[in-house]
Amino acid sequence: MSVMKEILKVESILKQVKLIIEKNSKIEKETGGLFNIFSILNMERLEVKTHSALLYELLNPDGSHSQGSTYLKIFVNNVLSIENFDLNNVKVDRERNINSLGRVDLAIENQEHLIIIEIKIDAGDQKNQLKRYNEYGLRSGKDYDIYYLTLYGYEASNYSTGNTDINYKCISFETDILNWINKCIGAEKTPVLPAVRETLAQYLKLIEKITNQLDGGLKMEIKNLLLKDNNLEIAQQISKVIPYCRAELEYKFWTKLHHRYNEQIERLGLKYFDDVFFKDEKSDIENIVKQRKKKNGDIHFEYEVGDYNNKKIYLLIGCDGDHERIYVSFTIATEDKFFPFEENDKEMVNLIEKLGFVNSLGYGYNYVTYDLNFHTDSLLKLQNENTFNKAVKSIGDELLDIIKKVTCNKELNDIII
Repeated sequence: MSVMKEILKVESILKQVKLIIEKNSKIEKETGGLFNIFSILNMERLEVKTHSALLYELLNPDGSHSQGSTYLKIFVNNVLSIENFDLNNVKVDRERNINSLGRVDLAIENQEHLIIIEIKIDAGDQKNQLKRYNEYGLRSGKDYDIYYLTLYGYEASNYSTGNTDINYKCISFETDILNWINKCIGAEKTPVLPAVRETLAQYLKLIEKITNQLDGGLKMEIKNLLLKDNNLEIAQQISKVIPYCRAELEYKFWTKLHHRYNEQIERLGLKYFDDVFFKDEKSDIENIVKQRKKKNGDIHFEYEVGDYNNKKIYLLIGCDGDHERIYVSFTIATEDKFFPFEENDKEMVNLIEKLGFVNSLGYGYNYVTYDLNFHTDSLLKLQNENTFNKAVKSIGDELLDIIKKVTCNKELNDIII
């Protein structure tokens, strides 16, 4: 096939996919498919108030769904793959207090078996978290299993396991929870329970959204199109270019943000740390592609705040795979190494928390509220010039507010050089 014919073929496929998407969007609008209570209330990514709460309610045999252990049984069999789990006298807890060992997001327990589930959406790992859960399991004297539930089935960090060999299993919202909710919708009595059925259907849509998946019907139509006339091979070639398109959008955003706000940030007393970023567009885009393929891939640029105890304090502005939000990170470092807060004095740790930074993975993070995530399809809205400019201004203004709190803090200014 000539180059021109290939280009025409690609254009034809894209037009057909566009028609399928437009048709699906029209149907969603006409049938109210865009109405989602979780999105309306801005509760899409809340681990405790949304996901932990709803999973607990569905798994709890005494839950308001009044279906007893129906949904729990599907979960144990199809998600956890635990055989011969006795569903009699089961206790399900959320935020279970395990005293000095912390709190467990979800605990499912009968007389012989303890199931511990840790849920992660945006929050980073806590120090020795899975190690502490493992200790709790050992102390229970029962058979126990630990499950680490994330959007895509990521493994826990060494920070959580305490660099020890913890036996835990990874499960995901992307496949495991999505399939479980589908099975719950299809359970014997669910179809005749309108409130339960519609809540499950909306939660299913939410999971598809936060894990960047297509609606089932839309996915099927596009799949059938790609399986015709050698379209799949062409689609695979297109897919290889998509990471570079996403990376270019992200690069343009960071560049515009930096150019527009760098002078204002430096006027607040910070010094831009001029490393490799913003020097060569091609290499920067390649680096973004490389980083975004990693689980914890991070893109950031740095500002020097001052000297402290023979180290330097930096504010990093970026977005990584752990938090999936644009952040300002408060870090302490030498020329070649960052230091977690635990290695520094209590005065600095307390001060960082006073400044509004969350201690995650041993570093301080403060997040912007504007809905832009380079790991999801929210990045695509940057293709619109007005939205792009609004995102730069909104995020830039938020960053300035965070930085002002740091640079204007008297306690911090008293201990840095």
